[in-house]
Amino acid sequence: MKHPSNKFEQKSNLKSDKLSIKWKIVIAMFLFTAIIILILWLFQVVFLENIYEHIKYRQLEQTTIGLLKSTDISELEKRAEQNANRYELCILIYDMTDNEVMITKDNLKNCWVHRYLLIERPDDRYWINTNLIKRYYNESKEAGGKAYIINQVRFQDDFANHTPPIPSEYTESEATNVMMVLTTKDTDGHEIVMLVNSILKPVNATVTTLNSMLLIISILILFIALLMGIGISHNISKPISQITSGAKKLAKGNYDVTFESNAYREIEELANTMNYAASELSKVDQLKNDLISNISHDLRTPLTLISGYAEMMRDLPDEITPENLQIIIDEADRMKNLVNDVLDISKIQSGTNQFEMQSFPLTNCIESELTRYNKLHDKDGYSIQFQYQEMVTVNGDCSCIMRVVYNLVNNAVTHAGADKQVLVVQEVDKKSQKVRISIIDHGDGIDADKLDLIWERYYKVDQTHKRAQIGTGLGLSIVKNIIKAHNGTYGVTSTKGEGSTFYFELDYISVEPI
Repeated sequence: MKHPSNKFEQKSNLKSDKLSIKWKIVIAMFLFTAIIILILWLFQVVFLENIYEHIKYRQLEQTTIGLLKSTDISELEKRAEQNANRYELCILIYDMTDNEVMITKDNLKNCWVHRYLLIERPDDRYWINTNLIKRYYNESKEAGGKAYIINQVRFQDDFANHTPPIPSEYTESEATNVMMVLTTKDTDGHEIVMLVNSILKPVNATVTTLNSMLLIISILILFIALLMGIGISHNISKPISQITSGAKKLAKGNYDVTFESNAYREIEELANTMNYAASELSKVDQLKNDLISNISHDLRTPLTLISGYAEMMRDLPDEITPENLQIIIDEADRMKNLVNDVLDISKIQSGTNQFEMQSFPLTNCIESELTRYNKLHDKDGYSIQFQYQEMVTVNGDCSCIMRVVYNLVNNAVTHAGADKQVLVVQEVDKKSQKVRISIIDHGDGIDADKLDLIWERYYKVDQTHKRAQIGTGLGLSIVKNIIKAHNGTYGVTSTKGEGSTFYFELDYISVEPI
């Protein structure tokens, strides 16, 4: 037969071709960074020019609309100067009614408005291209009072026949120009045209520079992401690997393994869970050993007695007496009860046992159940008393609840003190509508650290095996499972040297006075 751990190792080997969490984190970190860099390149190469133009258009529109808020010429001039300096704009405000320039402000090296609409003369004056201004004015009016002009005018077309000749430096265009034209009226009712111009500087050189920098930054970021991915994955995978190593030891039966982790909350919770599992498996393993030991002892003893008395009666016919036959019968009954208890608890825990739930008089049933101890009272001097003040009716399986009472009384008789007194007490709590049945003995008591363990199968407070006077050693475990199936509660309180009180609680249906 192959050891279970070998199967575990075989499954682990079959899955060894899969990527570990460490490298999955590294790859995910690397891919995430690569996607971010790809998005940056996409915006840099494809959308930079569009974004730049969009920003410029917004600046033009905001500036022009802002100029409309000015109420007088001095405020208007101040606002025009601020915007021209802030956004590198060229602003021209022209009075169409009086045909004169009201304000002109520029902060551009090659102001498109000044190059084509206002041409400086040697005597520090300038020529005004009124035809071109009127054209823009008309286009704006046709567009509802606002229009954009982009590279629609050539210098040669408008000033080809200008006298005197225009200097040659004004005839060369070096950049794309965009102008917003807005028409309005001032407080005097004059038609005003505002021309706000901006040069869309060539971005090719800038893009080339940014691409070179972005390439270096991309390589650096990928390298840093790789290092961070390795570092993060190491911190995550190391405690998991340690827990996996400990789990393999646990699978091989090493219950002394300790799972420790100071990494992060989830791993710490996993470590605590594994420590709890190791503790519980250790208890189960101990219970298994106790089961084998106790079962073998409880079966071996009656089998030995049965075999011995049977051989004696075979070899010595005079020993065929009712007393010897009764011993064989008693030991056979003990074996039968042990097997039945094992089967019963297996059925209850597996859920295959069917409970017949119906209302029954709990007080009367307990009183009847305790009458079977009359012989024990007469023979061995035990005193079993039942104290109650009301007649209680509950809902449940009567035979199973009486099995609980029988097992608890058996346990109390087995561990009764020198006074051989066992007290059964019924208490009713009308506030919570529960009835509590307590079985009290005055024996040696149980240590506090062992109170939770006594409900397990074959757990023995005294590890030196002693045959029970009554029962099979499975009584308390059967009690626990029956009460849980009835949605009740159970427990024990004990003081070392003074005795123990076992109890269970059920919801009652009715209570009647005696």
